[in-house]
Amino acid sequence: MRLAALLLIVLCCLMPRLDVAAATAELYAAEVPLQVRDRAAEDEAFAAALAQVLVRVTGLRDVSEDAALTALLSRARALTRQWSYTREGLWVQFDAGLVARELQALERPVWGAERPRVLTWLVIDDGERPAFILGETDSVWPPQLEPVRADAARPASREPIESPSVLPPVLDLAGWRDGLADVATRRAVPLVLPVMDLADRVRVTPERLCGAGFASWPESRVAVEAYAAETDTDLPWRVAAERYRADAILIGCARALGDRLVIDWTLQLGEGEGGERRRWRGDLAEGAHGAADVLARALAPVGREAGRYRLQVSGIDSLDAYGRLMRHLEGLSLIDAVEVERINGDIIHLAVRTRADASQLGRALQLGRTLSALPGEGRYALVR
Repeated sequence: MRLAALLLIVLCCLMPRLDVAAATAELYAAEVPLQVRDRAAEDEAFAAALAQVLVRVTGLRDVSEDAALTALLSRARALTRQWSYTREGLWVQFDAGLVARELQALERPVWGAERPRVLTWLVIDDGERPAFILGETDSVWPPQLEPVRADAARPASREPIESPSVLPPVLDLAGWRDGLADVATRRAVPLVLPVMDLADRVRVTPERLCGAGFASWPESRVAVEAYAAETDTDLPWRVAAERYRADAILIGCARALGDRLVIDWTLQLGEGEGGERRRWRGDLAEGAHGAADVLARALAPVGREAGRYRLQVSGIDSLDAYGRLMRHLEGLSLIDAVEVERINGDIIHLAVRTRADASQLGRALQLGRTLSALPGEGRYALVR
């Protein structure tokens, strides 16, 4: 085991970090409009492209509020790796190493390729129809768009209920999806919406996410009663983790006032006692912005000084397990180097060099559900 593992260490060290490089390249590229192809207009376009990149990489919403970053925009062309004209304007690929070093020198955060997948449960109650959870398409839950009387029970046949004389306003579901997606793209946070098919609707209901004040269809209430005896109070998290491979969940409880949403947001990053929850109130855009703010603080180290941390990982009982672990560690951009110190049975002892602090490193290690935290500092288990 020891000889084979040492051989695999050598092989893993020789493997290029292609996935990390590709993800990093995407973070540091931007396309912006360009009306006139002259030097002044191009300089403005380079600056605008760098501003987009800095929003993604620093985790800040608006770099114009930071004087040091604003000054950096004037040197955007010097930080460019390659660029080209496009039909829409100008495409720019910045040098990730140069930009990161500039940010480190300014003691600004640098958020790498570690972008948690965030499943978004958005519950909407407009007061005109039963509350529902926004899905990735309209077609998976037709009843949510049908007007009903407040005292009407939904028949088992699912035939349309007789409409009242005045129909409720049409909900702009596509607009809300686009609004979430736009902010998530700008902040480079992969927000995803649930499918909301039968498997989702039976287990995750508006009442379970937002409380009894968000009344859904009668069959959903039956589902809530059926699950009331469960001791698992983190069912929405478990569904997100198991079915959608999400690293975090974002729950929005929205009351619609006309075409405006007032939403109470909750972000859960991680599960169990080691999980972190943050709550805030805002509109639709504030959900994606707030999630990005929390995730950036959790994963973006500040400064250039590297620290050294010791880890021990259990469950390394085969070459396949060892390979999974090393590929996972190699895939984390905030880890600069990994050293194997010793192997005891199925436990491997490692030393890692990183600019992240212990909390940020711990968060990053658990992304992708390859490792789970164990009691004790620096102790993890390989997830089967």
